[in-house]
Amino acid sequence: SGCFFFGIGSMVSNYEGWLAKPTDKGEKELPLRQKYAMSLHWAASQLQGGIDIIAITPEERCFAVIHTLLSVVLSALLIGKLMTVLQELEVVQRSRKELLDSAFVFMHQNKIPTDLCIIVQRFLRRRARQEMRF
Repeated sequence: SGCFFFGIGSMVSNYEGWLAKPTDKGEKELPLRQKYAMSLHWAASQLQGGIDIIAITPEERCFAVIHTLLSVVLSALLIGKLMTVLQELEVVQRSRKELLDSAFVFMHQNKIPTDLCIIVQRFLRRRARQEMRF
């Protein structure tokens, strides 16, 4: 998108875009590498919602681009890790539920008295909740 931003800026016919021609006050036209660095900076800043800090030199703009890209990568890694932890938690909960269900089936098949089944159910559920806290 930085290339497109640069291309659009350079195609503006009356030079009112971000690549405006220098005025008659002695300003020099920016070198191509600085214009391109500005376009990359604009593109990367769009991921954050806009440009809040203005980088002046090409080196600053390149640093801002690299910083933004690394921020995106690190954010994606963090989100990926969180998703993995949540999936693992879901697997653990599912296996505990299956274990509780199999215990209830066992008690029913072996005609364990209802009062005792209820006591065992409460104990197992309480124990599972306690383990989830750790």
